[in-house]
Amino acid sequence: MRLDALMAHLPDLYGSANPATLTSSASPDVLTAAEAAGYARGFEDGLAQSRELVAEALASAAAKMDAVRDELTAAWCERLTAEIECGRVKLEENLSRQLADVLMPVISDVQRERVRQAFITLLRRSIPQGCECHLVVAGPVEEEEIMLESLRKAGIEASYRVSDSRFLETSWGHAFIGADFGEWVNQVKGVFSGSGDV
Repeated sequence: MRLDALMAHLPDLYGSANPATLTSSASPDVLTAAEAAGYARGFEDGLAQSRELVAEALASAAAKMDAVRDELTAAWCERLTAEIECGRVKLEENLSRQLADVLMPVISDVQRERVRQAFITLLRRSIPQGCECHLVVAGPVEEEEIMLESLRKAGIEASYRVSDSRFLETSWGHAFIGADFGEWVNQVKGVFSGSGDV
């Protein structure tokens, strides 16, 4: 250690004595003791500064770790929220599909009856009262018995011709009267999948 650095710490040992006068008149034992004291004091100062630097470095590292942890937590929360939302949407889609599979036969039967009744009501309005005519209704094979019975109950004389379509149809004069079972089924499926209205 340089002598001037040692001399700076001598006042700690000798009070307010002038370090310059000590160097010229002091004995070697006094100088050795002063040097040892200076080293000790310099070592303590170095330790104190080192502790301060280490404390600052640790505080800075802790702050950086907290910031990184906060960023990671926010990123994970955002990702988890997105995955939960995606899972919820898929679950709703699966439930809607399963619900449609369960309900479609029941709903289809009810709606088919509504379509039949609307078809017959339209026929009754279109054919003048007291007019005798024989209609030929074409439609799916599974509708034959039901339609003939419904038309008979409505007082409309008709015969049935089986066709490959999902459509009930007949004509009266120049008018064409029809009802589409298939279109309604597509609309209901659209409602279950979120892409249509009934």
